[in-house]
Amino acid sequence: LFRSAEQERLLATLEGELAAYSPGEAAVGEELAALTERVTFLREQVADLTRAQADLTAVIARLDQVVASQFQAGLGRLSEAFGRHFADLFNGGRAALVLETAAEGYGIEIQVTPPGRRPPRLAALSGGERALAGVALLAAIMETNPSPFMVLDEVDAALDEANSRRFAEVVAAMGRRSQLLI
Repeated sequence: LFRSAEQERLLATLEGELAAYSPGEAAVGEELAALTERVTFLREQVADLTRAQADLTAVIARLDQVVASQFQAGLGRLSEAFGRHFADLFNGGRAALVLETAAEGYGIEIQVTPPGRRPPRLAALSGGERALAGVALLAAIMETNPSPFMVLDEVDAALDEANSRRFAEVVAAMGRRSQLLI
């Protein structure tokens, strides 16, 4: 470094004064320098963590948007397929999956209306109708998000002969895409 003569004299004076202090006082100066360096390092670390937190918060917000969008789209496709399969199995009627929001979170309501009936609650359907509605939902799930295999147990127990034939047709269609164990 280039220093003026006056700066050189001042530096020599200060170095002399520093040397005049006792060894204990010099240690305090070294400790102060070490602590100052540590504080600087920690401040840099806190700044890095604050930036990282802000970045992560932004990424989480974006992921929440993407997940919500994909969930809505997937639920829409599933609801459409459910309505189609329900109408096929019931020879008409309507069915849909509706996203409900409540204070404790989200839920999916299954809405079904067999042909010629007012929209009942799912629990008001007969055992066979509930089983057939379940088969329609299962077929819709397998259509929109196929699985390599599926295990079904006692699904057809509540079905009469006509509905058992419809069930067999749906099972045959699902069997073309997946391995079935019934």
